[in-house]
Amino acid sequence: MPSIDDLIDALPKFSAPLDDIHKQIALCLETEDRLELMPILLLGDPGIGKTTLRSS
Repeated sequence: MPSIDDLIDALPKFSAPLDDIHKQIALCLETEDRLELMPILLLGDPGIGKTTLRSS
C-alpha cells in the first residue's frame, strides 16, 4: 500500500482530501478507535487523476 506522502506526490491536486484522510487515520491510531471514513465525492475534469486515486 502506498504511503500518503507517495500519493500526494503522485496526485498533488488531491492533497487536501488525502491530508484529511491521513489525519483521520492518525487520530484512530492514537485513540485506538475504529476507522470510519466518510465517502468523498471526486469532481473534476477528465485526466486529473480521479480514477488513479480511486484505485490507489
